[in-house]
Amino acid sequence: MKPSMGRTVIYRQPSRERPYNGCREHPAIINVWADGEVPAVNLTVFFDCGPVECRTSVPHDERALPADACWRWPERVPG
Repeated sequence: MKPSMGRTVIYRQPSRERPYNGCREHPAIINVWADGEVPAVNLTVFFDCGPVECRTSVPHDERALPADACWRWPERVPG
């Protein structure tokens, strides 16, 4: 899938940051994206029991190192 404005994704905090409410993955909305080989996006992140924050140039999880911040598509739930 291609990133687009307003899509909901999952943001993973980098390992150097303290998790919010014990969790490193949080919902986020794509603000701006860049077409290209590496789809990096700007995100508005909704931290559990924490502030809403913007994160810039966040890489897709396929391109990120395990300790780095990244985003991924949410899993589809059959229903």
